[in-house]
Amino acid sequence: KVDLLKSEIHEMKSEIHEVKSEVDLLKSEIHEVKSEIHEVKSEIHEVKLLNEEQNARNKFVIDQYVNVYEEQSDLKSRIEKLEADNG
Repeated sequence: KVDLLKSEIHEMKSEIHEVKSEVDLLKSEIHEVKSEIHEVKSEIHEVKLLNEEQNARNKFVIDQYVNVYEEQSDLKSRIEKLEADNG
């Protein structure tokens, strides 16, 4: 009877050891997933910064284009007026 009990205890210890190993493996996998999530967050932040920079450059270009277009329209109007006055 004692031998049977010792055997069962040994078996339970073995099972506990297996469970602990599985828990350690899960912890390792969770750590890896957290690391990957951190990397993705970092990349998202980088893309956001690049997007903000591009938007700022786009705004500058569009503003300059509008200025040139308005100046061209003013010149065209003035030329047409001069032609009409002299024609």
